[in-house]
Amino acid sequence: MVRALASIAITAALAAVVGASPPPEWLHYDNGTAYQPIYRQNKDDGWAVKFEPDEPGYIQRIRLYVGNPPGHTSWDGFQLEIWDWYDSSIPEAPGKRVWGPQAFTYNLTNPHGWVTYTNVDYEWESTKPFLILAKQRDGYPNCDSIYCDSARTTPNPNWSYFIYKWYPFEVLNGDFLLRVYYGPSHPAVAPTSLGRIRALYR
Repeated sequence: MVRALASIAITAALAAVVGASPPPEWLHYDNGTAYQPIYRQNKDDGWAVKFEPDEPGYIQRIRLYVGNPPGHTSWDGFQLEIWDWYDSSIPEAPGKRVWGPQAFTYNLTNPHGWVTYTNVDYEWESTKPFLILAKQRDGYPNCDSIYCDSARTTPNPNWSYFIYKWYPFEVLNGDFLLRVYYGPSHPAVAPTSLGRIRALYR
């Protein structure tokens, strides 16, 4: 009976610790209203969006609002990458690629809409900003587009439009509909917490 009560108490304590982690959420700057498709001319043209997490966690999924050029019947997809961000005095080189490139292909029955890449699960061990970069897999018009939202207020850079530099972030290019699902994908209990719980029931 004592062991049963101890087991119940441990289970409840573990559940409380695990439940203390905030649930994953979609981080974004856009307002969700698709405004217009944005294309670039060349293969590997792309867009980066900078995210600043509140705590370490996992980059779990990437979501894009994509479109197809008129008359283009197939979907080309994108190359997805994650870059870290350093507080650097050189705006052209804030960090390095830490994940990808990963090819992301999809099929939509509509000429535009949300698509989600789910196989990310990349651990982000700090609260430093990171960049999600989506590159076209072909040049215009044989390429897919990313939409921006109707407000167009947040500065986000285009990778090749600014001659393959992240700079300048202060230029208003619109809020690209590019989101990241971020949170504790593996909400494991920390060893210190386990140790404290076990110590209570020796």
